[in-house]
Amino acid sequence: MKNSNLKKISIFVFLVIALCVILFGQFLGKEKGFATEKTGEDVIEIKEDKNALDPQKLENNTQTNDLARDTKLQTKNNNIIEIRSKAKKEFDADCAYLSVQVDTLDLDKAVSNNKNRDIVNKIVDSLEKNGIGKDNIEIGYSNNYLTREGFINNLCGTRTCTNLNIYIDNLENLYEIIDIIQENGGKTNSINYKLKEYDAKYDEVLSMAIEKSMQKAQKLLNKTEINLIKLKEDYVYSCETKYQNYYDGISKDLLKAKISIEAQVEIIAF
Repeated sequence: MKNSNLKKISIFVFLVIALCVILFGQFLGKEKGFATEKTGEDVIEIKEDKNALDPQKLENNTQTNDLARDTKLQTKNNNIIEIRSKAKKEFDADCAYLSVQVDTLDLDKAVSNNKNRDIVNKIVDSLEKNGIGKDNIEIGYSNNYLTREGFINNLCGTRTCTNLNIYIDNLENLYEIIDIIQENGGKTNSINYKLKEYDAKYDEVLSMAIEKSMQKAQKLLNKTEINLIKLKEDYVYSCETKYQNYYDGISKDLLKAKISIEAQVEIIAF
């Protein structure tokens, strides 16, 4: 009988202690500002943000998120699409640089140099008479080196080589200009074709890429008026010159070139 009473007292004390522990835990939870809510097997922790009503933080958050909030409101119930489009166009080259070489050879180095200088001057004078001013003629470096030939390397003399870079702004006369250079002792090695207004022509192709993206967006969204969130120009390599080797007897019809320009853009719209 005495043992039975002791057992009942022990159970009662255990229940009182357990109840105190539970009440104390709830009290601590309220003091720390959080509670837990059970939903099935998941436990969701709900935390109280003591800074949520801080005026300074509210102002900063508002300024930071204005654009995102506006965009979110505008795009609600709308599809957002991202499109990347490329455009490409070829243009006829309208100017060029001629790479010209003048070679002379003589046993006497001074004589070789004088011959070379005389030929260069003749070429420059003849080009001026045909509308190409000295400002368009760049006389580059000159080299002297001994020339030998044959099995026993017989000395032939000193060779003098001078390079000229000649700008031609009217390609209609290109063939005639090359003839003038050759008639006066020069040799045309290559032609570098260019575009005078490259930047303006690139802008034209860029506009084509933008228009292409907008048309795609209209088709995909099935509406004529679309709203842009982002418009970005992507880098695309385009060579600004077209190189061509020159050789004697080349056809006049081959002295033409086209330069291709590419542009690419990326848009995000709804």
